[in-house]
Amino acid sequence: MYEAGNFKKEIIMKSRIARPTPTILTYGIAEDSEKFSKIHALCKELKVILPEDTSQQLGYLFGFNGFSRNDDAPQEIPLLECMVFSGFNSKEFDKILNQLKANNIKTDLKAVVTAHNQKWTFEKLITELLKEKSSLKSE
Repeated sequence: MYEAGNFKKEIIMKSRIARPTPTILTYGIAEDSEKFSKIHALCKELKVILPEDTSQQLGYLFGFNGFSRNDDAPQEIPLLECMVFSGFNSKEFDKILNQLKANNIKTDLKAVVTAHNQKWTFEKLITELLKEKSSLKSE
């Protein structure tokens, strides 16, 4: 707050943090498939994870600042269909999930990148998702 004579004014500074572009990483979905085309129609920013990239951190795969490619050899993981989402606010995320459902687009696994898992490799994410899926089935 500052004062000039009888005039008082409070200055509020708002930070503008750029939100990442809504992006979907796909794995195990052929780029020439109808499913891939349908997903691309819903989200223009798609990235494909190749088997040789599965040892990379999610932050690197999404192009986040502070992440770089590592030299770790990829481990073999099941070839299943997976989508990982980033940059969607809750309204946009609900909308895209509803659109996927309406277009009958199903995948084995779906995940959202978070501050907690952005340092995980894609391999670790798949491992954790499969554990979670298995425990849900057994309940």
